[in-house]
Amino acid sequence: MFDKINIVIGANYGDEGKGLVTDKLCYENRDKKTVNVLFNGGFQRGHTVELLCGQRHVFHHLGSGSYVGADTYFDKDFLIEPFSFIMDKTDFKNVKVMVHPKCRVITPYDIALNIAREKRDGNDKAGSCGCGIWETMHRYEVSEKYNLSYYNMRYLPFDDLVDYMKGIRNEYAVNRLNEYGQDVNSYMKITPQEAAKMFTEFYKHLRIVDSYDTLSDEYEMIIFEGGQGLLLDKDNEDEKPHVTSSNTGASIPVQRIQKFMDKAETEIHYVTRRYLTRHGAGKLEGECRREDIVDYDDETNIRNQYQGELRYAPLKLQDVLKRVKADVYKSVPADANVRVVIDVTHAEYTYIERADGVTWNYIGTRTSHWI
Repeated sequence: MFDKINIVIGANYGDEGKGLVTDKLCYENRDKKTVNVLFNGGFQRGHTVELLCGQRHVFHHLGSGSYVGADTYFDKDFLIEPFSFIMDKTDFKNVKVMVHPKCRVITPYDIALNIAREKRDGNDKAGSCGCGIWETMHRYEVSEKYNLSYYNMRYLPFDDLVDYMKGIRNEYAVNRLNEYGQDVNSYMKITPQEAAKMFTEFYKHLRIVDSYDTLSDEYEMIIFEGGQGLLLDKDNEDEKPHVTSSNTGASIPVQRIQKFMDKAETEIHYVTRRYLTRHGAGKLEGECRREDIVDYDDETNIRNQYQGELRYAPLKLQDVLKRVKADVYKSVPADANVRVVIDVTHAEYTYIERADGVTWNYIGTRTSHWI
């Protein structure tokens, strides 16, 4: 039964240090059997954990508590992608991974469509990282023929799975590429047989779990690790069209876990760097040079052709507090006993203070444990 619930949410535009905080919380509770839930977005997340011993990993498809032995669960709102998963799992063979049967599956053709759209839009591109998130969600919304859940794909005979991938490639994706005015042959390089084989290798590693009751029977602590940040929430009108395709606040985790909150110690950790960052297109108030903010390179957020360079600006802590309080008000029942923490990462100092009804926790750039 859960006796500890942690929810980790980005307070800004993503890239705040959610992986660092998740790892830290898992280490501090390493005496508990822990499940690490990914509940929004997909493998576009790049959550970095760097240990004092020098080990470093950028988590895309596993929870950032994996170094400490936390198992991973894919909530039904998380989009799964086989190739990225295999890359992550190779380094963490002992981590158990579970999946909700209704999860949607990103195919190589969704990724190709995402890239094609960004190239078509040029300077007007949305700032996507080219991982197929938007395109996958669109396919599941508009296609009655090519929208099978993880569960239904898993139990297709292999030849039928090949036919399913062939249909996405040769019918759905080709039509969409024609809409974009892009050359089909430039993008559709992975064969349906290769895509189906990739998926069958992927599902061998996953156990289907369809409820949080089952997880509660097996784990003492649950930690939800969000993707992106509050400013990129799909319902944030002030930032459209440069937003993500999911809800990035605490509402989804609270909905999933509310029945357990009365009996478990519950904390929501909102994470921000001591400065503001943004990857991709969109406004960034006070934008300045990296050198004006920090004197070191960011090894994770390197330049890519879709989002460009990581962008920097000064941070107003009162703006962070305002966003956090709005999300708590929207997501958490008024009578819930929840501790709210704002974790300020990439700080040169470490201390804790309590003010404004929340705990402010200043931490450094690396975790405090050795493996």
